[in-house]
Amino acid sequence: MDQSPSADFGSIAAAVRKAVSERNQSRAQQLLSTVDPAQAPAAEHAYLVGRVTELGGDLDTGDQSGYWKAAAEKYEQAIAGRPDWREAYFRLGLMRERLRAWSSAAEAFQEACNLGTPIESWLYRLAWTLQKARRHAESQQVYREALASNPDNAPFLYDMLEMESRDFLYRQRIGNFVYSDLANIRDRAKQLPVAGPDTGLTDPVFFFWAQGEAAAPPMVQRCAMQARAVFGKSLHMLNEANLSYYVELPECFDRVQSDRAHFSDILRVALLSRYGGVWMDSTCFVTPEAPQRIEEFAEDDLFAFRYTGPRISTWFLVARQPSYCASMLYSALIGYWTTHTKKEGYFMLHHMFEALYWADEEFRANFDLSTSLSSNPPHEIQKKMHQDGTHASLQALLRTSFVHKLTFKYESTPIKVDSHLSLLIRSGADTVGS
Repeated sequence: MDQSPSADFGSIAAAVRKAVSERNQSRAQQLLSTVDPAQAPAAEHAYLVGRVTELGGDLDTGDQSGYWKAAAEKYEQAIAGRPDWREAYFRLGLMRERLRAWSSAAEAFQEACNLGTPIESWLYRLAWTLQKARRHAESQQVYREALASNPDNAPFLYDMLEMESRDFLYRQRIGNFVYSDLANIRDRAKQLPVAGPDTGLTDPVFFFWAQGEAAAPPMVQRCAMQARAVFGKSLHMLNEANLSYYVELPECFDRVQSDRAHFSDILRVALLSRYGGVWMDSTCFVTPEAPQRIEEFAEDDLFAFRYTGPRISTWFLVARQPSYCASMLYSALIGYWTTHTKKEGYFMLHHMFEALYWADEEFRANFDLSTSLSSNPPHEIQKKMHQDGTHASLQALLRTSFVHKLTFKYESTPIKVDSHLSLLIRSGADTVGS
């Protein structure tokens, strides 16, 4: 192709778009440099500059906000020249979304949808930004419109939406995956290995910190100390060095290895599917009554603290062996990561659980029969950990649940020596929760 300034702008524009789609920044910039802005259509040229600038932000690992702002300005220029250009409105919406300007992002997505037959994926982005802007009723209505636009959507997505609209952009994708792959998920779950009685594990309790307990923050070390005092030999302290002695993960999970949260999600269901027992996050603090309370879940296929319906917490799980629910969860994750490369939000495991609940009758029946406990009481200490307290007030908080979900991510909050947090860190395992 002739790359002189006199070359046909339409051909160059197509080549730039192709280079952007291939994430070839240097090629896109080189092609764009051959265009004389004075000789090119102003709106179209601004749009191309926006696309190349946006690509620069995608590839840069530093502060990307400058790219997003510059690209947004170019898309605004393109729209000024062509007010009916819906693709420019959509790209503008994406830039504003990345800048967390939720209301103005929703406005751009709304314009993109208004300028023609709404595109399903665009409707989801509109609904997502409306939700982020706390315009919940409008968000839910747009989600309904998006679902209705595609007859191939899983039929239970309407039930999921009516129960909770939060994170529905991710939940509908996971729901559709489970719905389309359900037969494979069931078949694979039946073939997963279940450990026999000679494994050396009796009622195992799994606790994982990748770098090892000695390298963990004070809160995690305190939770580990308490777990060891409460569970004794049943506690298995896992880290990157000893994982291979417990479980062999398929290669499809290699792409998730660097993401601590998602790898931990995979690990917990892999362990529970194979051995049964208890998974507790490294920021779970148990009280001495925990073993007795766990015995109450012995007949449950899978116990999890709950919010609403199948919207659960996954930081403390108890599974019998074999567990249909744990095996189905693990099988679904294997199937997803075998065919996908992109995670669907931080709470992807929660979304997978919810989708299986709606899609699979046996999964739903097993969970409906399991013990129902609210996720709210175990968070009371976390809510009040930075408040001043006494041994008596800490004991009162500990009595609200047999396990408490804490956090080690409090670096931005100054530590107060008289806070519940400090009291908990200082106390010995034999004096807390008794």
